[in-house]
Amino acid sequence: MGAFAITKDVVIIMLGLAIGAIFVRSMTVYLVDRGTLKAYVYLKRGAHYAIGALAAIMLLGTIVHVPEVVIGLIGMVFIAASVWSSVGSRRGAVS
Repeated sequence: MGAFAITKDVVIIMLGLAIGAIFVRSMTVYLVDRGTLKAYVYLKRGAHYAIGALAAIMLLGTIVHVPEVVIGLIGMVFIAASVWSSVGSRRGAVS
């Protein structure tokens, strides 16, 4: 989102996306090394649902305008729900 707000130059947008992808990969490797992804078992599934929802919104965006706030909130809701479910399943397993 931020890259499109700054410029319409494709090269700069590609650089921003590449830096973002490297950051996300580094964060994922870090979380795997610490075992965090084992603790939050639904996080991976929630991320997949969030990506699917964002893809659907991109397609919908070709027909109607979808506010950026709505797009960000949908992704956050999926991730928050997956973290909540993971914590709930851990508590249920411990009891």
